[in-house]
Amino acid sequence: MIILKIAVLKISLVIIFFATSAYLSLNPNVTIQNGWDKMAHFTFYAGSSVLLYIFMGNYSLAYTSIAASLFEYLQKFVPNRLASVYDLLFSLTGCLFGTFIAALLFKSRREKG
Repeated sequence: MIILKIAVLKISLVIIFFATSAYLSLNPNVTIQNGWDKMAHFTFYAGSSVLLYIFMGNYSLAYTSIAASLFEYLQKFVPNRLASVYDLLFSLTGCLFGTFIAALLFKSRREKG
C-alpha cells in the first residue's frame, strides 16, 4: 500500500511540474522584464530539477529537459511569445545544475546515514 502512495505522489509531482511549466511558458500574459527572464528560466528549471530528483532520481534531468525543450518550442505558436534558443540554453543549464546539486546533496546524505 505504501508503494502505491509513493507512486501516486511521484506522478502528482510530475503533473504539477508540467502544469506549472506549461502555464508559465504558454500563457501570453505572463511576462518578465528583459534581462531577468534568463535568470527565471535557470532558476525555475534548477529548482524543479532538485524537487523532482527527490522523488524521481536521475530521471529528473530527463523530465525537466524535455519540458524545457517542448515548452520553448510551443511558444512559437502563442501570441506575444517568442521561442528563443538562449532561453532554452538557460533552461537546460538550470536542469543540469539542479540535478548536479541534488545528486551531490543526496549522495552525501546517503554516505552519512
